[in-house]
Amino acid sequence: MEEVTRQDQVKGQASSSAKVSYSQVVKLAGAMITAIIGSGFSSGEEILQFFSVYGIRGMISALLVLVVLAITSGLIMQYGFSHPSNPPKTVFKYYVGKVFGSFLNIYIPILAFLIGVVTVSGAGAAINQYFGLANFWGTALITIIVLLAVLLGFDRLINVLGALGPITLIASIGIGLYTLLTNFSALQVSEAYLQVANQYTDVPYGAGNGMGFWWLAGILFISYTMMGAIPFISQLGTRGGTKKESFLGGVLGGVGLMVTAIFLNLAMLTDIEQVLNVEVPVLYLAQAISPVVGGIFIYVLLQEMFTTSCAFLWTVSDAITKKSASSRVKKWIIVLISLATLAGAQLPFRTLVNIVYPISGYIGIIFLVALFAKEAYRLAQSKKA
Repeated sequence: MEEVTRQDQVKGQASSSAKVSYSQVVKLAGAMITAIIGSGFSSGEEILQFFSVYGIRGMISALLVLVVLAITSGLIMQYGFSHPSNPPKTVFKYYVGKVFGSFLNIYIPILAFLIGVVTVSGAGAAINQYFGLANFWGTALITIIVLLAVLLGFDRLINVLGALGPITLIASIGIGLYTLLTNFSALQVSEAYLQVANQYTDVPYGAGNGMGFWWLAGILFISYTMMGAIPFISQLGTRGGTKKESFLGGVLGGVGLMVTAIFLNLAMLTDIEQVLNVEVPVLYLAQAISPVVGGIFIYVLLQEMFTTSCAFLWTVSDAITKKSASSRVKKWIIVLISLATLAGAQLPFRTLVNIVYPISGYIGIIFLVALFAKEAYRLAQSKKA
């Protein structure tokens, strides 16, 4: 490990004075956003469960999460640049030690698989809600497309993710902003409705069983959002030209993700009573604007679910495949993981979001505390030197 670190330090020193390519920063941010935004986020279900159902306090939580998530993703991507020798395998041990790090190296591929299942299930729910096609056929279609894309390899995958990321952000922010501006007055009654909503419907709280748990929902959102994507984000960091470039790519990715979340959160609050009763809230908002907007957004939503599924399928296959394995073996492993994902995706989308994300969030809290503690210590030591 020491030899790897010395190698990485040389790389960091050699590139510290290099010029930052802001186009590469945007590309890294776009790839990161597209990889982790997921079906839960892009559909609005994730934002609903972890922010919207908590009303005004959920909005405060989202603003705090923006800051923490931006810094966290920046540090992880920076780690990937500074430790280019297989960062997905080393990042956990670096921050939490050999024992817990080894556990996370086993746990994260399982989590990534579950997030992939949730994402494919979300695609099936979106196709069912808009086209009326049975869930199985929707999930089967997205699984086949994802399988073909991942077989192309990591670098080609990055080019696809980086290009598609901005499309999702622009579409989501546009829908959120339009809905908010045309229904702004409805925000005044959303808080009052949420106070008594449990009497009328089953409110899907992401944490706890009431609005008082807004702070825990925010913490869980950060930790589960990062945990499954850390191997992918750290690998992204190796594509930066300088340490600063990688760090800024992560920061911009975190900011872009949460700015989108904030707009969508406010938009859903303007029609919270109806949003609570659909599985794909943002698609509902798009269709409420006009059938044309709904028709356009369903394809944006599906391409986002496609790209996220690609990222997590790559994470799982990379984790369980030996580097020395033949190309044929690697491809068969990807095929088998895809089939298992399709089977799991037949479970209800909302149920999967409510189970998988909170559990992963609690485990992720330990890692985040260790990450910030180690970075604070490293910063203090560098100032002494």
